[in-house]
Amino acid sequence: PLFLLIGKKMAEQIQEEQEPQNVMADEAKEQQEAYEGDVGINSILDETFAGMVVAAREDYAKTRFRVTKDMTYDSEGLAFNGFVYTAASWAAQVAINKEYQISVASKVNFLSPVKIGDFIDFEANAFFSESKKQDVRVVGSVNEVRVFEGTFSIILLEDHILRIQKRQLDKQARESRELRAKLKQ
Repeated sequence: PLFLLIGKKMAEQIQEEQEPQNVMADEAKEQQEAYEGDVGINSILDETFAGMVVAAREDYAKTRFRVTKDMTYDSEGLAFNGFVYTAASWAAQVAINKEYQISVASKVNFLSPVKIGDFIDFEANAFFSESKKQDVRVVGSVNEVRVFEGTFSIILLEDHILRIQKRQLDKQARESRELRAKLKQ
């Protein structure tokens, strides 16, 4: 049937496009190893969904994200932009490079579609590094063509957000119990 032939042809084309990029991914992977010690974020995030760190220094990060077939949005090979957003957010957090941080806001623009097999290079630059709230400008490019730009606002914390939340909830529960006990008297 014709649709099987077309599907096979598209799969072959995607494979051909990915082969030279796999060499680039291997090179980027080797570069990442040199920067791995500089990344102070305690994350178990799978680089498949966030990208690999290529460079990291104070207030700056460069990451590389490969768009895989699992990120397909439609039969034409368009990638779902939510994956691009996640990879950009990761680049922003690596630029901050602190153990306890959380992204609280963002303003982003998707400038051009990305397809399966593309490699997106993200560069992130952090501003206001002396503040607890930092803004990070992130630009993503495929072969030097901008496909993404945005600003992420990140808050630095003294502890993990879930531990902070648990302490607050425990305090509220304790105060509620004490209030109920007083009202019973």
